[in-house]
Amino acid sequence: MERHNHDGIDSNKLRIYNIIPTYSMTTAEITAYTSRKAIDGEEFNVYNSTLGEACKYTFINGAWVKTLGMVGGKMYADLAQSIADITAVTINITSVTSSADIIADTTNKRFQITTPGFYQVIGQVSYASPVADKSYNAFIYKNDTLLTRMTVHSSNTDSISCVATDIVYLVAGDYIYLKGGQNSGSSINTRVGADDTFLLINKL
Repeated sequence: MERHNHDGIDSNKLRIYNIIPTYSMTTAEITAYTSRKAIDGEEFNVYNSTLGEACKYTFINGAWVKTLGMVGGKMYADLAQSIADITAVTINITSVTSSADIIADTTNKRFQITTPGFYQVIGQVSYASPVADKSYNAFIYKNDTLLTRMTVHSSNTDSISCVATDIVYLVAGDYIYLKGGQNSGSSINTRVGADDTFLLINKL
């Protein structure tokens, strides 16, 4: 049996050995592989060649759970949307920047969870040509229940962005989406693009 010194440089090498995957799979191949039965505590490391990342999966309570690697994604609005006065409106985030082990549902404008755990959620709504001295909002919803809100007050008429963020425990089937609202006295259009109006979610 090969012996290792657990101090100094050799211990660093041991840590590296533990995180380097021994084989490569596509996302489709990983999905097929994790459909098999296993025993609690079983795990495997793999390089996801589709996403270009190292991942670790562990069999917990009868299901494979991704315990290392990206879980989450980002969606954004690519068309301007009119937000009526004093009305909370679901934001049309229909373009996907990234998505890994989560459902980016562009039809219902939301993310649906497939892997349970704590998630950081960030939603931003950017308003074009706001009315000065009025308030503008971003709301994050979990399963049609308000999770958190953020309000900003405009001092200009150029543009204004409102960011809402939270950390929440989610289970498979839960979904997260974004709403906007404002009280300028008239309808206001959103600004579009991945850096203006978006929803981002990431498993911690």
